[in-house]
Amino acid sequence: MIGIIKEKAMTKEDIQSTVSRIIKERFLVNCDNKYDDSLIDAGLDSMKMIQLIVELEKIFGFEFEDEMLSYEMLHNVEEISEYIYERLLKSSAL
Repeated sequence: MIGIIKEKAMTKEDIQSTVSRIIKERFLVNCDNKYDDSLIDAGLDSMKMIQLIVELEKIFGFEFEDEMLSYEMLHNVEEISEYIYERLLKSSAL
């Protein structure tokens, strides 16, 4: 699967901004400039988290590894963005 924005070189900040925008637009949760705040505390329940992961997989063009599919691993925008950045680096997409 080719991601929607996979062709564009992205920095960690670009990824954080994209993740934050998706959360804000899809789930009406404002996490701008608060990338280390808990998404659980912000109101993302398990169903919303699954929807977020599916959306991010489509956008960035890869599937999240099974061991990453937990609140502990994807607790906030910073952790999600770091994971995406590392995955894109490994696939040489950046």
